[in-house]
Amino acid sequence: MDIVGSTKYFTDEQRTMVESLQDKVRATSEYRKATAKHELISLPTGDGMALLFLNDVEAPLRCAIELAGLLRASAFTLRMGVHSGPVFIVEDINGQRNASGAGINRAQRVMDCGDGNHILLSEAAADVLRQFRHWSSGLHDIGHCKVKDGWYHVWSYYDANAGNAALPRKSKQLVQRRHMLGASVAAAIAAVLAISAFIEFRNHFVPTGPASERSLAYSVIVKPPKGPGRVYAREMLFPPHYGLKFRFQAVQRGFLYLINEGPEAAQGRTWHWLFPYPAFHDGLGTIDSGETLTVPAQEDKYYELDETSGKETIFVIWSDRQLQELENIKTGVFNGKSAEGALTIEQAQAASAFLNSHQTQAEAIAGENSTTVRTRDSVLIRAIALEHL
Repeated sequence: MDIVGSTKYFTDEQRTMVESLQDKVRATSEYRKATAKHELISLPTGDGMALLFLNDVEAPLRCAIELAGLLRASAFTLRMGVHSGPVFIVEDINGQRNASGAGINRAQRVMDCGDGNHILLSEAAADVLRQFRHWSSGLHDIGHCKVKDGWYHVWSYYDANAGNAALPRKSKQLVQRRHMLGASVAAAIAAVLAISAFIEFRNHFVPTGPASERSLAYSVIVKPPKGPGRVYAREMLFPPHYGLKFRFQAVQRGFLYLINEGPEAAQGRTWHWLFPYPAFHDGLGTIDSGETLTVPAQEDKYYELDETSGKETIFVIWSDRQLQELENIKTGVFNGKSAEGALTIEQAQAASAFLNSHQTQAEAIAGENSTTVRTRDSVLIRAIALEHL
């Protein structure tokens, strides 16, 4: 949850609002009950907070509804996002329980979709709560909303006492309505201009087709040391020695490359070449239209990335043609003797230079099990950010 538009207020007013919000949260029965059972972790976020209810899937929504009632007469408005998913519970430097992981990130993205008084839920949370009769009437499917890293399918909870029945400004439905209204106003003007342009320039008219769009869907399979792997749509936090696979599907035939940049360490950042590799398709990273490609392809093989704690980045590069700069790096890795595809300093510099010189303007649509990236650029580059303890 966070306070809507808090940055527009003076610093002392922001502090007063946050203190008021904290008092209201502490006053909710769900907060008091979960705290007494040691089943709640509270994380401050500047102008709001995250509440992690550990053993009751209904508690977050009950708390949100109760909090909305307590804030009805407040001078500020709140937006809230609810998600049900995995988190990692750790002990911080002060010996207090803390948490991080994809579950918290998804809840924040759901919240980011909303405006004042919205109580929004991820599809995962809504799917669970819709199984209860007493929640089903208040849950409303509002489709996809767009935030900074892609589209999210969200639900809105509202009834006579809590929530916001209006569509969020970031809702795809609302965006499409605005576009339709603007298009209808502009249609008559466009028609007149088109007729005039045809009369004046009919001898010079050359039709052009729309730019081709490149589309690639991916998911990440994370496997613990024991037990089966689990499919994730995007970024996550995982412990060391967990195995990783990547699954891709492209609309058009093309060439795929995967490069890993490891976390910062005393000796600098490590770089590894992940795909293509000689044992697959003779080292050709081709992916056909509609083909599902799993990397590594071998069922029992997973990537185990850098053992240094920190952030990993998997750069996914996809193009309709072979990219000579990357082919040169691939050849050097194949012919070299470095273990597990480690890049030399020169190869890492060449990879970094290529990535810096090819920026992709892309739209990412996040689903429950995969993320689809679309672009009209000649080369599609997607950075998958991972983090491990």
